[in-house]
Amino acid sequence: MTLPQSVLIVDDEPNWAEMMCRLLINHFPGARIISQNTFAEPLPPVDVVGLDLYLKCDWMDTLQSLMARKRNLPPVVCFSGKADSLEAMVASMQHGAQDFISKERAVRDPVLFAEKLTLAFLRDRAAHS
Repeated sequence: MTLPQSVLIVDDEPNWAEMMCRLLINHFPGARIISQNTFAEPLPPVDVVGLDLYLKCDWMDTLQSLMARKRNLPPVVCFSGKADSLEAMVASMQHGAQDFISKERAVRDPVLFAEKLTLAFLRDRAAHS
């Protein structure tokens, strides 16, 4: 199976983002796993993005930004640590995210998060081939 060669984690909690990058590096051998703490700055060219829905703003602001930029983005898997994650999950998928995972689950099961990122990457490749 082809794995993503570059993954970007976008989260305004730098410690969580760095921890997730360290966990994901075990699942994507040789890949470039990087993070940034805002969705507003230009994204580096990557194969797949993990995006926190609560980037110092309401999750609807993040989703509106996602929709506005969707054509210029790699596949996105959203995550959240907030209690209203079910509503956010549905909305994120309606606004163009490929998948969703809670932050708690991503930390407890980084293999699942890596699989969601990989599947989003593979679906995107299949759609564009």
